[in-house]
Amino acid sequence: MGERKNMTFKRLQSEVLKRVEELLNNLPKERLKDVIERRFGLKDGNQETLEAVGKDYGITRERVRQIESDALRILTERQNLAVLKPIFEYLDKLFEEHNHLVGEERLLNLVTGISESHPARAAVVMILTLGKPYQRFVECDKFYPHWITKRQARKQAERVIDYLAGHFNQQSQAVPSAEVLTIISSKHSDFSEKFIKNALDISKKISKNIFEEVGLSHWPEINPKGVRDKAYLVMKREGEPRHFVDITELINRANFSDRQAFPQTVHNELIKDGRFILVGRGTYALKEWGYEPGIVKEVIAKILSEAGKPLNRDEIVSTVLEQRRVRPNTVVINLQNNPEFERLEDGRYVLK
Repeated sequence: MGERKNMTFKRLQSEVLKRVEELLNNLPKERLKDVIERRFGLKDGNQETLEAVGKDYGITRERVRQIESDALRILTERQNLAVLKPIFEYLDKLFEEHNHLVGEERLLNLVTGISESHPARAAVVMILTLGKPYQRFVECDKFYPHWITKRQARKQAERVIDYLAGHFNQQSQAVPSAEVLTIISSKHSDFSEKFIKNALDISKKISKNIFEEVGLSHWPEINPKGVRDKAYLVMKREGEPRHFVDITELINRANFSDRQAFPQTVHNELIKDGRFILVGRGTYALKEWGYEPGIVKEVIAKILSEAGKPLNRDEIVSTVLEQRRVRPNTVVINLQNNPEFERLEDGRYVLK
């Protein structure tokens, strides 16, 4: 089949399908072939259940399982598997390049160039199932489905993910994708870049957001669940207060999903979330930026309380404007017309 780098997806798809068809023709009965084709999805890319196949034949699911087992036993006989030797060689090189571990979705995409259900993808799964030393791991709490050719590869992937998860639990901050390799290499310098990427690819603990930042999967800034989380993520990237209409536009522009956000919904959600501070008419900031909740009068009161000494009008106005997007005159009015504040003879103010 030649070197992998010279193999086009179209040519490989054709070769895979041709070899599988040749292999299936070695089955002695048509029903054996039909069951295998339907169970692996070789006809249209969609696998059929034991129940569905059994219903068409008027037999039990256990009988279908037995037929499938008989067919696989025949297909794995040495003389039959010889048909797949060129494909096995191709796959062996691919696994070797990826340190013997590849996520199932990535693997099927790499081999076929197809990301949706297709007979070629089904054929690759069948070839992997028949061959050795390919081993499939189903989805679990830690990982998405993946394939390995060496058992230690999975243990190494667990070490990578556990180390990175520990790092994020300590730092509590997402990092750009480019920094992840540096973080892991500081502890596991023996792992290749491809292996690290594949370990991350199958991990359920670690994820990447749409801005190419990596962190723990349950973090809102990595997997935002609703309008509030999406607003938090886009505002964190902006780094400055924004009007709720602008925030809505940022959410929609980010393409988190096909679901469109609406300004009034964003406004209603942010005003109820403690992570956001209303700093002006419709303008929000993140509390973590140092903004405090409260109306202008309450902000003035806190400034005077923390100062521990009288402050003049300009000092109060400038400090309030660091916290609120309001007009200076609004601060002056709140200062002068409130019984909580006392104006001293020298023009400075204190709390009563």
